[in-house]
Order: sequence, then structure tokens, then C-alpha cells
Amino acid sequence: MKDYAQMTDFELNLMLAKKMLDWDDIELKPRKEGQTAVAWGDGYNWYDFDACHDWSVVGPLMVEYKINLTVKNRYSSNLSWDATEVTSDMDPKTANHTNPRRAVIIVFLMMEEANETN
Repeated sequence: MKDYAQMTDFELNLMLAKKMLDWDDIELKPRKEGQTAVAWGDGYNWYDFDACHDWSVVGPLMVEYKINLTVKNRYSSNLSWDATEVTSDMDPKTANHTNPRRAVIIVFLMMEEANETN
């Protein structure tokens, strides 16, 4: 399994864009240094896809794929979020990060990778 936690926001956004967007025009590199959004076009316009910073993308993923999100270390300066696949499986996919959207995306990609190998 890939180590999604080591990937940049751009790399995670790119992997998610390839799974969610039905367009051939997806930029494979950031347009600017340090940019996290993936640029994609529909033939007429270009758009930015930045799921690591956009609840409107991540929220529906949580509902559709049953990914639970809980806060960890709530009263500490080390606040982080646990995303967990809601399943009866004995080994659910989990991720922890200070960015809750990123944690959810990591769990989703882990679930997709597990489905592809089965």
C-alpha cells in the first residue's frame, strides 16, 4: 500500500482528481511553485481542484464512503483528526492529520487501492 501520509497536498489532490473528474485535461504538475490545487479543463475553461482545502469535495466522500472523522487531543496544542473507514472489517483504513480533509482523502485513497487489488 502506498504511503499517502508522505504525499504532498498536490499529489493527493491529483490522485483524487483522477478518480473523481471525468476529463482528459488534468495538469500533472502545479502551475505555480507551492500550489496545492490541481488545474483541470473542460475544453473551454480551467478550474482548480483543491480537495485538501475544500469541504464541498470531502463532505460528500465522507457520506458516500462512510468515513468517520473524530478530533484527537482536543484540549491540546497538538490537535489532530482521525479519519476511519466505518466497516465491520477487523482492519479498517485509518489516517491521522492536523488537516481533517487530508485525513479523509487518505482513507478514501486507501479504500480505493484496497478495492483495486481485490
